Formats: sequence, structure tokens, C-alpha cells
Amino acid sequence: VVSSTVLSAFFASLAGGPINTKLGRRLTIIIAAGIFTFGTTILGLAWDYHSLLFGRIVLGLGVGLASLTTPMYIAEVALPSKRGKLVTLNIVLVVVGQFCAGMIDGILSGTKEGWRFMLGLAIIPSMLMFIGFIACLPESPRWLIVAGRKE
Repeated sequence: VVSSTVLSAFFASLAGGPINTKLGRRLTIIIAAGIFTFGTTILGLAWDYHSLLFGRIVLGLGVGLASLTTPMYIAEVALPSKRGKLVTLNIVLVVVGQFCAGMIDGILSGTKEGWRFMLGLAIIPSMLMFIGFIACLPESPRWLIVAGRKE
């Protein structure tokens, strides 16, 4: 079940290049956040092995798209003097998130329905990502130029 997330992330990352080219960085990240939200909802409500597996696969699709697109987006919108630091910060925050998830999992692992909370709590960062990109962040200027759009 766990490896299904990694496998679907692999395939999503392969598809991510063409998706980014066609839809742009911002919309691709919004889609990835929507996929994260859908996947974590399924995981939090999973009723059997197949729903759990499906939720992990869906989650992996979001992971693959976001893992490819987020550093690309940061590199394209950041000032040259800040670019390296911001791309590095993205990776550091991913690791911090994994650490926090492990800590929360350890705390909840002794409870009867703890696995639901462990898997369902990921909806919080996915919703923040979704809302943040819709409300606050512009499209990548580089993608707008390549796509021939003037915004």
C-alpha cells in the first residue's frame, strides 16, 4: 500500500512536464493540491483495503506533480539573488513536514482510529497549498512568455 504512492508519484512526475507546458506552473500546482486534498479525504475516510490503496495512489499523483512543479515555479518567479535559497527552503520544508508527520504518527499510533487521523491530517497542508495558490500566487512569468500570453 505504501509503495503505491511512490509508484503513482513516479508516473505523475513523468506526465508533469507536458502538463506544465500546456497548463502552466500555477494551474498544475493548484491541480496537484486538489489531488492531494481528494487523496487525503479518501484516506481519512477509507473503509477497506481497496479504498486505502486508491487513496494512496491518488495522493501519489499529487506528490509527483507537486514535486516536479514546485521547484520549477520557485526558480521561475524568484529573484536571481534569492532563487537558490528559496528552492533549498522548499526541500527543507518538505523534510520538516515529513519529520512532523512522523512525530504525529508516533503520537496517534496507539489510538484505535489513529491511522485515520494520521492519513487525514494531511488535508490541512493540502488545503493551505490550494487556497494559497488560488488567492495569492501569480503564474510564472517565464511560462507566460513561452505560452505567448501577456498578463
